[in-house]
Amino acid sequence: MANPRLDEKRISIHDLMLDPSNPRFVDGFGQEVAVEDSGVEAVQEELLRRFKVGSELEEAADEDEDREGFFAIKELHASMTSIGFVPIDRVVVRELERSSKFLVIEGNRRVSAAKTLLREDAEALPGKELPNEIRETLEEILVLVIDTEGMDRGDIEKEVGVILGLRHFGSVLPWRPLPRAHSIYTQYMSVTDGTDFRVAPKAFRDVAHRLSISAAEVRRAIRTYIAYNQLRDEDGGVLPSHYSLIEAAVTDRRLIGHSYLEVSDGTYELSEPSLQRLNKICQFAARDQLAADKKILADPKAIKPFGRLVADAKGGDPEAIRGFATNLLIDVEDGNRSLEDAVDHLTTFKKARKWVGALEELLDQQEKKLVLGDYSGTGNDLLQKHGLDRVLRNYRILLKI
Repeated sequence: MANPRLDEKRISIHDLMLDPSNPRFVDGFGQEVAVEDSGVEAVQEELLRRFKVGSELEEAADEDEDREGFFAIKELHASMTSIGFVPIDRVVVRELERSSKFLVIEGNRRVSAAKTLLREDAEALPGKELPNEIRETLEEILVLVIDTEGMDRGDIEKEVGVILGLRHFGSVLPWRPLPRAHSIYTQYMSVTDGTDFRVAPKAFRDVAHRLSISAAEVRRAIRTYIAYNQLRDEDGGVLPSHYSLIEAAVTDRRLIGHSYLEVSDGTYELSEPSLQRLNKICQFAARDQLAADKKILADPKAIKPFGRLVADAKGGDPEAIRGFATNLLIDVEDGNRSLEDAVDHLTTFKKARKWVGALEELLDQQEKKLVLGDYSGTGNDLLQKHGLDRVLRNYRILLKI
């Protein structure tokens, strides 16, 4: 098959139809059969309602980016409100059969954000409308149109497949984490016009709007980038390939919340003891030469269970759990016990403590019901009194309660 032909054209936003056969739409609606061209316009309202500008889908976006996260357009919406539609990454469309409309092959989220914003603008109160220069970028969009002249449906699907393959698996590659973080940091510094980094909430929002990402993502990238540079400056052997492990550690709420890693609120810099701890548990200098079973933290996913262990060691309740977790944590940090083994032991200990706690409650209830003072001091009553006293005392000694 010849290379796909793409023609550049400006098209009204009202003539761009969201694609109900997009895999993310199909998954969301439970469809198994592609929608024919003749039925595309009829489902546009239903499709557009799936996209959300609010924050209700943000958690889902983190957990399942290919499903509900696809429909969260808050950051795109915010960006277009500020700078309009910027066609750096082109929307790709094809003409619908027997229609003057065009089907969006690539760019459904961007088109939905533009449509949503224009609808809001049409209903806006006087003085709250979009500036003309912003509205104009949304009303007519520069797109790439796939030339499908003379093709049947099968040929069209093959052509679309080539375009999507090039888009997602070919020339447009996602940035690696470290260069992406460097770019975000550079954007932040240009917004603040400073030579030294300082936390400025408004700047996080400005960069997020500029890059069409969340402010939380900007914070996460910058926090990690600063920690990475601190570790690199210490010449502890940190490499770009360690970035994801550093990111998982310095953004873990348990490690930060329990001061295992101390981060400055104003500069995001780690304290010197924190850098030493991070170097120790991540083993940067020797990490790439170590066998998997010799690594304290096998991969970034290990940060979460390690954080739970730290949380129990620093703030576990009761004291018995805190002490047990502290000993396990020391063993893990020193490489004398695997993280998995420590977590298993702590889990078993917690369950045992829970069982003991329940038994202690039952014993207290029983003692209240069977008050020793109620027994007489003679005969069988005296024997039963001593027997009950001895049994309860022995249980408490045995269970250490």
